[in-house]
Amino acid sequence: MEQFIAGFHAEYGRDPDSAFNAMGWDTIQVIAQGIAKAGTTDGAALAKALEGTEFDLRSGKLVWSDAASGHFPDKEAFIVEVKDGKPTFVKRTKPSWTPEV
Repeated sequence: MEQFIAGFHAEYGRDPDSAFNAMGWDTIQVIAQGIAKAGTTDGAALAKALEGTEFDLRSGKLVWSDAASGHFPDKEAFIVEVKDGKPTFVKRTKPSWTPEV
């Protein structure tokens, strides 16, 4: 994450203002890797390429389920504690249960 923050600062002259900056970066990485794997930008081919692929992202690991399962994202999350205005990494976690979609 430090590398991401440094790169963001170099590009925009400021630190990211929320975790959503990293989430946006991750979204682009997933799409780019999916296009590379599919060899096309066709939506159906891209969706198929994402199925079962494990992505090691800035915001945690992500695996997409297949179409029959609803392309459900199985995603871990980071727990961050903020003390005196500074974020501190606590742990990575992934729910053992998620509600039915």
